[in-house]
Amino acid sequence: MIKKEDWLFFQGFLYLIILSFTFSFPILKTWPLFWLVSLAIHFALVFSIKPLRQSFPKISFGDYNKKCILFAILISALSILTLVGFYQIYQPDMRTYQDALPISAFGGVIAMAFIFPVVNAISEELVFRVILFEAIDAQVGKWIAAILTSVLFGYIHMKGYPPGNLGSVLAGVYGFSLACLRIFSKGIGLVIIAHIIADITIYCLIVIDLK
Repeated sequence: MIKKEDWLFFQGFLYLIILSFTFSFPILKTWPLFWLVSLAIHFALVFSIKPLRQSFPKISFGDYNKKCILFAILISALSILTLVGFYQIYQPDMRTYQDALPISAFGGVIAMAFIFPVVNAISEELVFRVILFEAIDAQVGKWIAAILTSVLFGYIHMKGYPPGNLGSVLAGVYGFSLACLRIFSKGIGLVIIAHIIADITIYCLIVIDLK
């Protein structure tokens, strides 16, 4: 008999296959389609297959005690300083990110300022701090899950902002801090809020010199 832990692991493996399949279609490589389509397919399969549905982890917003809130504030403050500092020091070409975001399709710069941070943060947290985290945690424990999902988080963001190898390392460190917050708070509520703040900062840097 297959254990719940094994079904959880299979869910993580299944999502990675779906994400790879999604990226094989050029049209789906546009943000936010690769997240939304892959998650939609994943959840459709999970909730249509009884063992997967029964083993799907409960999504909790977690605890909002003083220590967790302070930790979330610290993560947010450091992420803002890091993102702005990188921009000031390296002056990256932001046109790539401007072209990657369908700003006009979502109602313009102001509308996208709300849509991008919220959709991106929730999508990525569902992927990295729920689906993949729970899959690995079920097999080898939460701290190994925190490390492995953070490495993957950094790798996925190699072409994000900040870009390149340094950006990938910074994203990995940031991902690990979010994983720690997820463990300490026993949920993803504060994690999503902290992620939204970082994405707001990134969006402001992307459009600050938008022509």
